[in-house]
Amino acid sequence: MRAMGPHHRGPGRPLDARSPGASRARSPLQLPLTPPSSAGGCMPTASSPIHRRVLLQFAGAQRNSRGRRHRPGLELSTRNITGHGPFDDVVVLYKTEDAAVEQVAHELVEDIQRERPRSRSKPLALGVGSTWKDPSRRSEAQKPIRQFLESFLRQFGSRLATTEFFVSTVTGTPAQWTQLLEGLEQEGATTSLIRQRKEGHFEFLRIHPMEGVAQRQPPEQQLRLLGTSPFAWNVLLTGPTGVGKSHAAKGLHATWTKNLARPGAFQRINCAGIPADLLEAELFGHRKGSFTGAITDRDGLFRSADRGTVFLDEVGELPLALQAKLLTAIELQNEKGRWVRRIRPVGGEEEFGADVRLVLGTHRNLWAEASAGRFRVDLLGRISTHVVALPSLTQVRHRILGTYLDRLEQMERYVAHQAGGPVSFVLHREALDAVQDFALSAESQWTWNYRDVEQSAERLALLAWSHRRGKAKRVGIGMDIVTKEIHFLQERWSSMPGNGEREKGTWADLEEAMRAGGVDSLSELERWETRWLLQARRATRNQADAWRWIQERNLLPFHGGREKGNPTDSFKKRWDRYAEYWKEALNPTPRQALPSSIKED
Repeated sequence: MRAMGPHHRGPGRPLDARSPGASRARSPLQLPLTPPSSAGGCMPTASSPIHRRVLLQFAGAQRNSRGRRHRPGLELSTRNITGHGPFDDVVVLYKTEDAAVEQVAHELVEDIQRERPRSRSKPLALGVGSTWKDPSRRSEAQKPIRQFLESFLRQFGSRLATTEFFVSTVTGTPAQWTQLLEGLEQEGATTSLIRQRKEGHFEFLRIHPMEGVAQRQPPEQQLRLLGTSPFAWNVLLTGPTGVGKSHAAKGLHATWTKNLARPGAFQRINCAGIPADLLEAELFGHRKGSFTGAITDRDGLFRSADRGTVFLDEVGELPLALQAKLLTAIELQNEKGRWVRRIRPVGGEEEFGADVRLVLGTHRNLWAEASAGRFRVDLLGRISTHVVALPSLTQVRHRILGTYLDRLEQMERYVAHQAGGPVSFVLHREALDAVQDFALSAESQWTWNYRDVEQSAERLALLAWSHRRGKAKRVGIGMDIVTKEIHFLQERWSSMPGNGEREKGTWADLEEAMRAGGVDSLSELERWETRWLLQARRATRNQADAWRWIQERNLLPFHGGREKGNPTDSFKKRWDRYAEYWKEALNPTPRQALPSSIKED
């Protein structure tokens, strides 16, 4: 599809390879580093002046037929909804091979032209030549609407940046207008959502196009361009938990397999879920006898994914020692016309070439991690050639309803075998409006992003299935079920740490209190010990690494030399000694008298 938007840079231009850290490795003196986007999210496009406003609406046979007192399609087309006068263009979309809807569409356009003779109005058919049977299913509506947008947006050319599209949700099915809304947004078009509060009263919500700072394109456009690029060897996906980094990585692998003839496997590994001493062998393989339990040779993920894709999820959790070993594997070398990475298995002496593309995902701000010394600057420079910042769900609330519908369609397939045939979960109109109102409101937090929505849709399907009558193939989700689910989500989010009043007792709370002079009853020795514990905890990822950090610097000589045993237990023993005291000192609640000193173990 033609990728145009307010910052269109010409067809076929590759992504900017000079993102932060990509041009050359920086020395520690040049820190702090600056990430390509704030907090792993995206930024709205600088708005261009709008010269043309286009209304896109679906023909509704039940609500727009002639003879009805209230025809929302006609009212939208002839009234000043936006404050800038009536719309310049009105496009009425209808599903092909539906004679009743097609007649309503043509009649509606005739009536609009009668009311506004100078308006540019036309009916357009969707799904010509496709097998689009059910207009209420997003999976079937996706292809016809995508084909429509390909031809429709092409006619705007350079005027796309100064055109605003208004998508009406008053008529048509949610599957239709959610797909249309998301398709316009992914093309970088300025889009607004029109809703009806009551008969004759409408409101619109501006959807800000999301874009990355370096490429000036929405994330979907970046991924689509990377999927056809022969140079996208390293792709970094950033964003909070649950925004779909794994889904995006699988999508890139699928497009590379299709467009670039790369039939290799997709290998995924969670860098936070495997111990550091085993992670190297998982990535690069090992030789027989190289360590205890290595009874055979093993290729590792890089070699097993030759001509495929390796996805390193949570790459920000890699220990520094393994980050150094990953530097060599990331470097590309040309061997007989093939760009390969040189891999040396654990315990081996010979290097092997692996033709793999590398996708990395993280919820951390790697630029801040590099500034703090927890992530190698030279590694960041190598993996940040192409950075795609995936937005959190609170930044794209208009996508929530579509995610609900997609998940409900998946649940239909799960229960079809129990029902002995196809089953459809249908949101009643009031329930649908309630879900959309809640999704767009600021009170919905969506802490786990798309995982929250998918789990919520599963609970809706479960409750609706429990109320199913007999062997009904159509299972309705009413207002009572949606109300219960909204209350459940509100209670769930309100009980999360960080919401409302919370007990102060973390190292960050104590550090802040010590800076402010709020903890004055510690002895001098205890103050020094506390400072070193805090500094070690802040500089490392876990308690074991924190204790090793202290031992390497010999920061606690008053404990009688180095201790043997589990480093986690050693650190925890010191940490827990202050835990109860910290909670008492930092929380203004009545407390018993504390001992004047804290005994040593």
